[in-house]
Formats: sequence, structure tokens, C-alpha cells
Amino acid sequence: MQDLFNFYTFLYPVKRLIDIYYKNKNSIKGNLITPLTTIKEEGITKLLQVNNDFTFQIKELSVDITNPEDNIIIQERIKKALEYFIKHAETYIKIPLDELTFATENKEVDKDIQKQLNQMEELVTNKLYCLNGLIEGFSTIKYLEIRAKAVLQKSKVPAVKKEYADTTEHPVLFSKLRKLRSVFAENEDVPHFQIFTQKSLYGMCELFPVTTKQLRAINGMGKIRVQKYGQDILEIIIEYCANNTIEPKEDTPEKIKPKKGNTQEISLKLFKNGLTVSDIATERGLAKGTIEGHLAKFIPTGDIKITELIPEDKYLELKKIMTTIKFDSLSELKNKIDDKFSYNDIRLVARDIER
Repeated sequence: MQDLFNFYTFLYPVKRLIDIYYKNKNSIKGNLITPLTTIKEEGITKLLQVNNDFTFQIKELSVDITNPEDNIIIQERIKKALEYFIKHAETYIKIPLDELTFATENKEVDKDIQKQLNQMEELVTNKLYCLNGLIEGFSTIKYLEIRAKAVLQKSKVPAVKKEYADTTEHPVLFSKLRKLRSVFAENEDVPHFQIFTQKSLYGMCELFPVTTKQLRAINGMGKIRVQKYGQDILEIIIEYCANNTIEPKEDTPEKIKPKKGNTQEISLKLFKNGLTVSDIATERGLAKGTIEGHLAKFIPTGDIKITELIPEDKYLELKKIMTTIKFDSLSELKNKIDDKFSYNDIRLVARDIER
């Protein structure tokens, strides 16, 4: 019974994690030290103290009792202890452990942290499995059986690598780009870092690249990665910037440098010369969505007809929706309507309605 309520084995991985953090805190980001402190001080230390008191009480109650496991009073006391230990372990160990996140570019540190976290996950899973399995009645034989089963459970639960997004100033963008990375990784059956690294992810959220040239300037984003994933990445960033009034930087045009005019007029001129949106994007080294944004600005002035950029039937359908549905932002509208309408479609029609 003493083994059942003993959390001493939890101390080593927690102390090891805290030690790793303080030795490498300049290279570790995330919500790491606060949950670990809670687990150690409020969780493990508290339960060790309670276990000492509980063990003493059981010994006192067991004096002069031949078979304590058959005693109703002792069984009731054990049940109360089980309920307390389960609740306390879930509140001050399991929940903080689930909330813990981190990221580091140091592979050795990352490996060591993951190792200790996996050990903690295993200890918590096994302990709660045993405690919950004995809530209806304790016996040594039953405990040994449940403990053996608990060991088998660990092979069924895959280790989950924890990641971090808390300290970036743009967690929504971070989350969207991370989900995109996960989709690519699952489709290609490769580790996430092979799509692009955490450092690349942070760079995107800090610099907001909106062109392939700018994306290639992000640490770790080479030519091949940009070719494979760049368009999807840029679309997410461009949409995020538009929804959050962030003015992205634009590359200085290299091939066309008129004496007068601005970047939108350059795109307009190319469009009037017969180039498609895709052709202009390639010509200028910009994302397709950026070019569509340029041209959209000329819809209210009448320089461009919206039906030159979007099929008429699609335009009429979307215009009807936008003039009947209430919405506070284009992003909110996007979530309410059919996925066949892209964010750029919505932006184009919005420009037309402004006329």
C-alpha cells in the first residue's frame, strides 16, 4: 500500500527538468518553469507529506487487526485517501504537465527535455491508472494486478512532442502556420522540422514575408522549401496581415522601374498589357494574393472591372451574400460562407461594393 501512494519517483525527472531549464534558459522558450514548479512544490512535495501522515494513520488503525484489508473502517479510510490523491495528482501534476510547452533549437537539450517529459507522462499515467482502479476496494493482490496492467498501457499511448507558441506576439498566425506544417508533415510522412523549423516559424511571425524573395530570407527557408510550401505559407501571412491592419513590406521592383507611379500601378500596367495575375506575380516576384490586392484597389476607380478578376456568376453570388449577411470583419465572413470563396474573392467584391 505504501508504494501505491508514494510519489517519490516523480521527483527525479522534475528536478532534472528544472536543472536543464536554468542551465539553458537563454536557448529555451515556452511555458516550462512555472508548470514544473507547481508540479514539484504543490503536487509531489505535498503528496509526499500527506502520504507520510496517511501511512502513520493506517499503521495505528491496523494495530490489533489480523487482516486490515477486511476491515470496513480501514477500507473507508483508504477510499478517502484514493479520492484525495487522484484529485490532487490531476490538479497539481497532470494538468500543469499538459499545459507545459517549450521549444529550443539545441538538439541535445530538446532530446533531454523530451526524455524527462516522457518519463513524467508515463509515471502520471501509471499512477492514476492504479489509483482509479482501486477506488471500489483495496487489496494487495488487486493492486499488483492493476500495476502490471498499468505498465502495459504505456505502449498504447504515443509520446507527444510539446511545442511552444506563447511568447510570440502573433500566436494566431503562429498556430495557423504550425497547423499548415503539420498537414504537410502528415501528408509526406516526415518529421515536422523537415517541412520548416521552429526558428523559421518564429521568423515568419516576426517579419511577415509576403513575397517569395522575403520568404527565402527567413532562416532555414531555402529554394526547395519555398517552391514546395511557399504559396500556402504566403497566403496565410497575407490574410493575417490584412485582417490585423499590418502593412507588409514589399520588394522594390527590379525589372520595371518607371519614373512615376507606385507598386499598385506597376501591377495595373502589366495587367492592362495582357499579363495574367499569375504572370504578374512571377514577373515581379510577388505572391499571387499580393497582385490581386494591388488590382483590387483599381476596382472602385473603374480602371478594372471586377469580372476581369473573378467569374461573373461567382461575383454575383458572393455580392448577394455580402449584402445580406451581417459580419464585422472579412475573416468573420470567410468563416460563415462556402469554402469555394477565397479570401481574395471576398476582398475583390468588397472593393466593388465600395464604389
